[in-house]
Formats: sequence, C-alpha cells, structure tokens
Amino acid sequence: MSQLPLFTHTADLGDIIACLPTIRALGGGHLIIGEKTGRDGGRESLRGARYESIKKLLEVQPYIDSVTWADQLPTTKYDFSTFRHDHIKGENLAQWQARHLGVTISEAPWLLTTPSPKTKGRVLFARSQRYHSPSFPWDKAIARFPDPLFVGLPDEYMAFQTKWGKPIEHYTASSLLELAQLIAGCELIVCNQSCPYWLAAGLGVPLIQETWAHDPNSVIDRPNARYALNGNLPL
Repeated sequence: MSQLPLFTHTADLGDIIACLPTIRALGGGHLIIGEKTGRDGGRESLRGARYESIKKLLEVQPYIDSVTWADQLPTTKYDFSTFRHDHIKGENLAQWQARHLGVTISEAPWLLTTPSPKTKGRVLFARSQRYHSPSFPWDKAIARFPDPLFVGLPDEYMAFQTKWGKPIEHYTASSLLELAQLIAGCELIVCNQSCPYWLAAGLGVPLIQETWAHDPNSVIDRPNARYALNGNLPL
C-alpha cells in the first residue's frame, strides 16, 4: 500500500457511507473494514456478501485508494469503529464521525457513480424495518406517486406491501453500487433513516425522509431534501 492514511471501520453500511466525507476531508486513503466488536461494531457482521456489496461502491470513489477486509483491525490513527461512544442527539452520522476524528467536513455530495437509465423519471421508495415514524403519511406518498419503484431487501418490500396493501414494482439491486446507480438516476426517493438515505444524501438527489423523531441522526439540510417529523408530506 502507498503512504496514504489508513482508515478502519466496523459499523453498518449507512455508517460507512456517512464516514466518507471525513475520509475525503483528510485527502483520501485506504479503508479497512473489519468484524464487529461488541458495542463498537454494527448490528450484524459485514463479512461476506455485505462487504462485497459495499466494496464495489467504495472502490469507484476517487478518494478511496483501496478497500480490504480484516478479521482483526490494525491500530490506526483514523479509527471510526468507536465513534458511537460520544453521541450528541441531533448530530447527523457524518458530523458525528468527523467530530470523532477531530475533522471539519463539507456536507456537499460526496458519492460519484453513473446514473442508471432504469430509474430515469421514476420515484423510488425505500423503507427499512427500523426507524419508523407512526405519523409519516406513506398512504399519501403512495397516492401522490402512483408508479413508484421499491428498492430494498425482499423482507423490507414484503413488510411494506403487508402494511399498505398496494402492489408496487420491486427491484433488488445486486450491490450497493447498483443501488447507488438506481438512486442517482431517479427523480426523487422517499425513504426512512437507512442506507438508501445515506446513498441519496451522498449523491445529492432530491429526497423526502420519514424522520425518526427519537433520534434524527440522518438529516443533511439541502434545498432538495425534505424531512418529515409530523404527519405532513413535505412536498
């Protein structure tokens, strides 16, 4: 490896996407992703398919020199793995990780990819099974956008269909790189605080977020980003 900085991380997919402004601010370098370690890691291991999925997206970013896996992380100056030890409510995940390393960041879009023609002119829906707002009007979103494309895991799609009942088209991306390309090509994405949100934020596309009032840690203030903390659909 070159003498560029080494960065280490063990957290979830969205956390890693949100750490990238810090890596960019420090001039880029090598990212080592490792096995979760209790409180310091993500909710589930990134080993295997999840690691390969994010690796493809990370490797096309100009400030990422390489991405590797390690069962045991080396000791580095720039270790993101313990960033969750000093939470400040209301701080977003990008700001939080930057503060953890003592860095000032720009929140200007930080992801580069080729937009997919599959989603040109389409509105995307994405909703994980955590971080829900009971007052978010998904029924109004479904009525407002009659031909959406749901992008997410099969269990997320089934949960969405079960709750709202209207059949909508579903697309399962083969990797986070393909998901980023789908989001980059869309007209708008409606999502909750999840990995697709951080991809949308990194790409700078128009979005509406179902914001989790308990901890709104996925909010980046932009003219084309709207956040719902009440029962209104912010259009």
